[in-house]
Amino acid sequence: MRRDDSTFASESRNIKVKANGRGPIATAARTGEEQVVTNTTTMVRADLAKEFSIKRITFVPLTSGQVLEYGTPSPEEVVYLQLLALLIYELVHSASIFGFFQLFIELIAVLRLVAVVEGPSQIASGIRKSLGSFMEGTNALEVKMESGVKTAQKKRFVVLRLAMKPISYTIAMATFGAEAYSQWQRSREERAAEVLK
Repeated sequence: MRRDDSTFASESRNIKVKANGRGPIATAARTGEEQVVTNTTTMVRADLAKEFSIKRITFVPLTSGQVLEYGTPSPEEVVYLQLLALLIYELVHSASIFGFFQLFIELIAVLRLVAVVEGPSQIASGIRKSLGSFMEGTNALEVKMESGVKTAQKKRFVVLRLAMKPISYTIAMATFGAEAYSQWQRSREERAAEVLK
């Protein structure tokens, strides 16, 4: 999950694809039929699709001869992120402390679902994505909060944000450390395998 202004579309501009090749862009332009790619790991831009969590790309031929494309995350991820936004709202507006903690437990379960939707090999990235989504959701809610919000709701919101910020930061840094260690371990094993050849 990127934290800058880059998007899949803006980064794709830097990659050239063959207009007369066998890829989905060329096929859509040549046949005039919509092409859908559900396995982005085989594409020229597979690394970009992975980086921006694009799981499905649709290529729509236009009458001008150009091809419009749009990418989406997995349907599960979209549902989980919508549920996450709803739970954040409900959590802040809960009527009682018991309701607050019950919704908080549900929120943790949804964050876990957002994390595992990336798959076992990308769990660290999924954890960072779920925490980032949570913080973005709370930021969006903070912007929408009107001045007429009850004091108790504002207090819950502040407590939620204050509790999650250091936890999110610590967990995100731990996942970066775990990924760096895994990468170091793999390169060490590769070097050892080359020495034994």
